[in-house]
Amino acid sequence: MTALRNSALICALAIAASAHAQDANAPAPGAPQQLQPAAPAEQAPPDNDNATTTYRATPSVLGSGGAAPVQVGALGTVEGPIAGTLDDSNGGIGYSMWSGSERAAMEAMLLHAPAASTSPASRMLLQRLLLTSAPPPEGPWRTPFMASRIQKLLEAGQLGDASNLATQIHNSNNAEIAHAQAEALLYAGRDADACSDTTAYRLQDAAQYWIELRAYCYAVTNDAAALDLTRAVIAAQEIQDPAFLPLLDALAGMKPKAPIAVPAPTALHVRMFERLKMPIAPEMIELGVPASLVALRSAVTPPNVRLAAAAKALRAGALSGVPLSQVLALQKFKPQDLTAAAALAPSEDPMQGLARLKAALKTQADPGKRAELIYTAFRIGEREGLFAQVTTAFGDEAAALQPSADWSGWAALMARGLLMAGRPDAARLWLDMIVQRLPQLTNTISELELIFALGAPSEAQNALSQASLSWLADQASEQNSSPGDRAKAALYIGLFDALGRPLSPALQARVPALINSSLPGRRPAPALMARVEAAALGGRRGEAVLAIVSAMGPQGPAGLAPDVTVRFVRALQTLGLPDLARALATEAAIVPAPAAQG
Repeated sequence: MTALRNSALICALAIAASAHAQDANAPAPGAPQQLQPAAPAEQAPPDNDNATTTYRATPSVLGSGGAAPVQVGALGTVEGPIAGTLDDSNGGIGYSMWSGSERAAMEAMLLHAPAASTSPASRMLLQRLLLTSAPPPEGPWRTPFMASRIQKLLEAGQLGDASNLATQIHNSNNAEIAHAQAEALLYAGRDADACSDTTAYRLQDAAQYWIELRAYCYAVTNDAAALDLTRAVIAAQEIQDPAFLPLLDALAGMKPKAPIAVPAPTALHVRMFERLKMPIAPEMIELGVPASLVALRSAVTPPNVRLAAAAKALRAGALSGVPLSQVLALQKFKPQDLTAAAALAPSEDPMQGLARLKAALKTQADPGKRAELIYTAFRIGEREGLFAQVTTAFGDEAAALQPSADWSGWAALMARGLLMAGRPDAARLWLDMIVQRLPQLTNTISELELIFALGAPSEAQNALSQASLSWLADQASEQNSSPGDRAKAALYIGLFDALGRPLSPALQARVPALINSSLPGRRPAPALMARVEAAALGGRRGEAVLAIVSAMGPQGPAGLAPDVTVRFVRALQTLGLPDLARALATEAAIVPAPAAQG
């Protein structure tokens, strides 16, 4: 009888709290559900003959799961309205990107795709894939595709993109989608959206997560009556969360009696700490990259915790440029600790070493010593697989240098670093210095000319590239040529061919012999390579892009065998995605496979 009374009490309190919320879009408790057309999706191209009309049941305020979705038409899944922030007008991969792809295989690939990657090209490919407005692949499913998309964006640390995608989905009747939406909005600090109709699911589910989110929303919107009712539900249900109620009290202006420990933190706990301007606890950053980014933006969090969070975000590729520079400034050094910064930094933990170099740059005025500090930072970035992140963090200082012939040993790395940082004009100064003062460095000059032709193309650069390609091909064909020489020739000539760039008839004839599977470097599983090429030839854009990201792994193109990189670039070009093909080719040239550095 006691259990029955408690159950009745919980139900009655839930009804009262939900009714008090006065959700204008929700039907009255007990009212029959009405079928409504899904919210308008991105306009499908006129030639899409496979589009069907999808319906969803409007969820009631009560109930733990709601009625099952209803579907009309041939589409194999129902997951609510089609959503995305990209379409054909702003970089989307295409409305029909999943047409012809098998749902189960795409689910599995997306689950294991490396969202945490330090490769800008890999991150760009996955970002475009996840944000494109398109119907999901057809077929039986286990995990809602929309939930997986939001979760992958969170894993990549793309909190803004994840929250923007989350706001496009309304009245989802799927718990996994609703949970992904709520987490994205909480990590992004968007309380107004997290407590809006976007997360209406919180009003209908009796699970602990949703009751706590409901209480949080009543607290931040100052709905005291509904908050009191929801607290009574928490007490009656005997929810075991020692941190939540003290945090809720703090939101109401009550001072916690003791520091709040969070034995099992969630995104909601992280957001509550941030909103209350309380230091993010060290155990919270173990939740992953999103929580680490919240810790980074929390000025009240101790520097050592923020630095630990920064290291996690940096390794995931989610920290670079100005934000990375700001984090490096958290580490303090005495003047005597900076006199030998260039010598000490390479043997230290990367974050420590980079912070030492950044601090030394603030006090060092001598141009030569400044150049050495920046060169050392670029070397650390390349060695640690963090080249893109480090070069953008040191890009301003590097671009301010005027190259000197005395620094010729640093020229190639400085030029590549500035190109990676998006500073082609400054990078060109280093190449011009070598051409004018050190013309005997033919190998370095040829390789840099080709990188410029890929990353900063111009008519003049394209003309120079033909001579450089011929020189590399001749080097590779010599009897005593090294594997590095052959790999370089294969990479650059193959990339020009894959991108459709001009090649002389003589060079064109040498492509088949140069691009072969005997070249050194990482090789993805043959099944993945076959999937990439089959999807490209079949026009299955989403599948091809997802397979390329999966095949490259978290390193991106770095270390791949040259012929593998060329095949990926050719696939993207074949699919009509030239900007993605060029981005991948440029990164592969700037950060070449170890064997190609020769």
